[in-house]
Amino acid sequence: MKCDKLGISVAFLSALAFFFGWYSLTIAAIITVGVICVSKNETLRRNVLNAFILSLIFTIISLVLGKISSGYMNFIGKLLSWDFVKFFNYDVYNVFAKFDLSRYILSVLGFVEFVLMVIFVIISFRGKAVKVPGVNALVNKVMSAKEETVKEENPVTSEKETLTEIPR
Repeated sequence: MKCDKLGISVAFLSALAFFFGWYSLTIAAIITVGVICVSKNETLRRNVLNAFILSLIFTIISLVLGKISSGYMNFIGKLLSWDFVKFFNYDVYNVFAKFDLSRYILSVLGFVEFVLMVIFVIISFRGKAVKVPGVNALVNKVMSAKEETVKEENPVTSEKETLTEIPR
């Protein structure tokens, strides 16, 4: 079992990142920053970035759908507060509340997120790299951009130049 610099199992840290990606985006962000700064293990870094980006995507979608749902329910509430509609107000609010499709989509999305995170926790515990189709491409871009910034040569400490080779 591979261990990280801190002596914690790489598989455990990856699984922990996916669990907290489902449970709390804030804790997932803290774990992501900590692993990126400390760890040198490529699989761990990719798994933690996958977990964070996937949970960020689910959070943004949930926020948008929640806003749509609350906007729809506010509209129905204002519509039913008018005087000419009050005549027909025999539990009309509850009937219109059943047509709130974004709330149903949000419930299905929450279930899908939970199932995916459980699957990814299991894959992470086995020590394998998690590959999410859309998210993995973004992680590859982030990791390659980070590698390019690390590989840039510093002209002051370049191995090509020594004190004897400086032109006079």
